Amino acid sequence: MKTLGIDTVFNTTASAIVENGNNILIDIAKTNREILPNQMLVLAEFQNQNIGEVIKQAFIKSGLKIKDISLIAVSNECSLRSTVAVGVASANLLSKFFDIPIIGVSHIEAHIFSNWLGRDKSEFESPILVFSSSGASSCLVVIKDLFRFRVISEVDIGKKKPGKNPEFAGVGNLFSFLANNLNLSNKAGCGYLVSEKATGNKGKYSFKVLSRRKAGDLNFFWLKQELIKVIKKERKAGNSFSKQFISDICASFEQSIFNILISDIKFFIDKYRIKEVHLAGGISANNNFFFRAKKKLKDIKVRRPVKKKYSIDNAAMVASRGYFQYQNQKHKFLKQRKVKVVSNLGLEKIAINQL
Repeated sequence: MKTLGIDTVFNTTASAIVENGNNILIDIAKTNREILPNQMLVLAEFQNQNIGEVIKQAFIKSGLKIKDISLIAVSNECSLRSTVAVGVASANLLSKFFDIPIIGVSHIEAHIFSNWLGRDKSEFESPILVFSSSGASSCLVVIKDLFRFRVISEVDIGKKKPGKNPEFAGVGNLFSFLANNLNLSNKAGCGYLVSEKATGNKGKYSFKVLSRRKAGDLNFFWLKQELIKVIKKERKAGNSFSKQFISDICASFEQSIFNILISDIKFFIDKYRIKEVHLAGGISANNNFFFRAKKKLKDIKVRRPVKKKYSIDNAAMVASRGYFQYQNQKHKFLKQRKVKVVSNLGLEKIAINQL
């Protein structure tokens, strides 16, 4: 059974065709990496300009026809309403016109199960602990099987109440914030540059851990404040950001946050008798984190998506998750020909501030 996946969250327009939930036949993605933080509300225009082409290319490059598609899966929640609406509208049109069942998929849930892509589900030994972190959202999840999972800790800006200055900072936000404030880039989603620069003294700067922090608390606003103190002190001294300062603070920051995250993972491994750990979302593409986790968790299997492109936003994971959800409740979705956008327009500005 072939599923067409469509994903238009944030700055990536993606389409993919996946067979039987894990065999990736084709995946196409176009990403706008030049967007500035104050321009993100116009991302829908980027999606509008590219959605038709990425769907067209998926069929051309795979050699498949629309008649070969048995299901359409589209990301319809957990991102900016304005961009998600582009993918949903396109998927609804295809579903209605070609009379193909359609299913809506949570973008975050697709990330959580992205390790199933390109792998046989019989490989996995449950319970599985998943740590997924991308952009403004982070979560820890215990999976028993494809349809039974429990979110044990979650920070999702899309679920927070609107406020002028919410005291919130997710993992992805910290990386982008540090890159922006060190003048590594003024673009959104540039956190990967921190890891590239993290070659200095890991112990140069120590960041005081919030005394009341509990295991699994994924709000790192306090660490953001610690970073601000160090950066302000360097600026106050009249120093320009030297290569040494940048490499030292990036290395110190990574060591601090990675140690905290791995400590949390260890805590939940013991608590839930976890058999293996899955890393997902943008954090899983970070080699520094992945290999440190493997080293520290040497007695347990640590996985990440089979390719880096399945760690970041993609439509293959949406097609995969949609397929398994459809198989689990086929009677519910067999005659469905439209889905709605599940989002809160009023929260977009807050979410943007985290990216």
